[in-house]
Amino acid sequence: MKKRRAVRKVYQKKSKKARTIDDDGLPEDESYHTPPEEAPELRGGEDEREETHEAAAQAVEEGDSDFETPPRAQKLVDLRGKGKVKKATAGERKMPVDENQAESIIYPKLRYRNSPGVLGEAFSRMNKFQRASIAAMGYGRLEHMKIQELPIALSYWLLENFDIKSCVIKLQMGRELRLEDNDAEIVLGVPNGTKPIVRQCKKDVHPLIAEFRGKFSKSVNITAASVMEEMLKLDAKDVWFRRLFLIMMKTVLVECLGNGYVSTQTIPNFEDVDDARSLNWGKYMKRCLVESVSRWQEKKTRNFGGPIVLLLDCM
Repeated sequence: MKKRRAVRKVYQKKSKKARTIDDDGLPEDESYHTPPEEAPELRGGEDEREETHEAAAQAVEEGDSDFETPPRAQKLVDLRGKGKVKKATAGERKMPVDENQAESIIYPKLRYRNSPGVLGEAFSRMNKFQRASIAAMGYGRLEHMKIQELPIALSYWLLENFDIKSCVIKLQMGRELRLEDNDAEIVLGVPNGTKPIVRQCKKDVHPLIAEFRGKFSKSVNITAASVMEEMLKLDAKDVWFRRLFLIMMKTVLVECLGNGYVSTQTIPNFEDVDDARSLNWGKYMKRCLVESVSRWQEKKTRNFGGPIVLLLDCM
């Protein structure tokens, strides 16, 4: 701005001097134009004015003009650390999700104690004479039972949709699957004879029950796995080899206590192992299923100890 004012003063001063009387005393004619060579100062003023205008125009183009409002100073912002993802601590790190755990969020799962895999393991560890002894009793088809591990989500659904009054599984679209007395023989391969299986009163201690408990270091809390280990030690012709097999099979496939231990109330039915083919397992398994499902439906978080394998094989 100051530079422009200085140029303007120089131009006015030289213009005034050019309009004064010359050295010869003659007044200047306004139409008279002094040649460039006779008025160097005036010519120089015009050149300087043009240069000044050019400089001003160039300054405007370059953004460095005194006539423009200077830009505001930009505020410097420290961006260090912003936008970064905070690393999770050891406690905050996402743990791998178990597929079974994720599935249980949608589908409830059955709690149970005994696995049918115990029966499959027993057959795999038997020698040919032991397997032949089991087949002679009429239980050889159990060796080929396909279910070795329970699908616990499906098992929960089956128990939830089982009608204990009519022994019917309620399926989708109004369909029903009725459970018959001979289904145990058809799908599992256990005999469906005419001899009913009865339970011994808990107060009465049968001699056969006492003899059974005497074979273990602990007379109570006997598991199906411990029965299997004791059975495999015996010869195929030993009567207790076949009795222990029936006790193990009944504990795994038919019924067990809520804690998974062996129920001894039916052991007296296995006194005559040569007549084991006559036992009516179909009717007894159906009875056990109704009783166990009835208890479970009252409290579905408790362990299930009934013949769930029968329902699974009927599907």
